[in-house]
Amino acid sequence: MIGTDECIITCVSDIETKMEWTIDDVPFAEGTFGFTFYRNEKVVYKQEPYFENKSGSVTVTGEVDRIGFETNTNDGIHLLINISQNGEKQNYFCKNCLSNSPSLQLGRLYLDSDMNGPNYLNGASNCKNFCEFHKEEGNLLDLNGRNLAKTDETLFI
Repeated sequence: MIGTDECIITCVSDIETKMEWTIDDVPFAEGTFGFTFYRNEKVVYKQEPYFENKSGSVTVTGEVDRIGFETNTNDGIHLLINISQNGEKQNYFCKNCLSNSPSLQLGRLYLDSDMNGPNYLNGASNCKNFCEFHKEEGNLLDLNGRNLAKTDETLFI
């Protein structure tokens, strides 16, 4: 059996990964963001940063094992994000979000260069300039959504 990364012309993946987003319901939620999908360290899809003021979605063929979000302005954005694979929700966890993030699981994202907006929103991952989320399964999470099994963080209880 040939893997999708080994296909040249004739292979078609039966996996579709879809990212959907909506602007969060908080003041000044619209802003600038870009994102990159990766599979096996290769770029699958890249959207340069742009001003977003509505809902949107992107679908790619194949799995996405990492997603990077970036901004190039201090016009922060608050998004609600869902990633699915063939219609089934997928879990991604932040590797470099700010330590004040209420959650490391992708779902609610605050991305900004100056972080002068609300950074205390329930379930939000706070990202300054750039952050990266990795797909993981079977995670042990603490009450704040932090991944206890896979993180490099030292937790103080």
